[in-house]
Amino acid sequence: MIISLIRGITIGLFLLIQGVIDKRYKKISQELCIVITIFGIILLFVENQKISENIIFLGMAVIPGVLLCLISWITNGSIGIGDGYVVITMGVYIGGMNTFIIIMMALAMVAFLGMILMIIKNKRRDMEIAFVPFICLGYILESVMTWF
Repeated sequence: MIISLIRGITIGLFLLIQGVIDKRYKKISQELCIVITIFGIILLFVENQKISENIIFLGMAVIPGVLLCLISWITNGSIGIGDGYVVITMGVYIGGMNTFIIIMMALAMVAFLGMILMIIKNKRRDMEIAFVPFICLGYILESVMTWF
């Protein structure tokens, strides 16, 4: 129970910090991603010592982030590779399915904001919008929905 609380707080703070960095500087702290990912893997193995289960969980957990990195590579950075790194880290903490749900919510929110900005402020389709703040918001919404 306490490890679940530590995981929840850690990933929430991680997403909040990365969201601020992404919004302000249009980049992601790769070092923070590495440190938090390693910490998440350690927590996973402390909570469950069954190595084969943990390896399967981690394999499934990183799929959404790896796909986002692949999309970034295919589109020559239209979606930042750092967003993929953040999603990989998030997957280690909350699993692949929850990560996928949060990414879908974040994409819907970004699309909605993009449409609003294009209509109201005459922004172009190729404008840059920081994605991690929406991932953070999606995480918060998913956490609240889980409680109820």
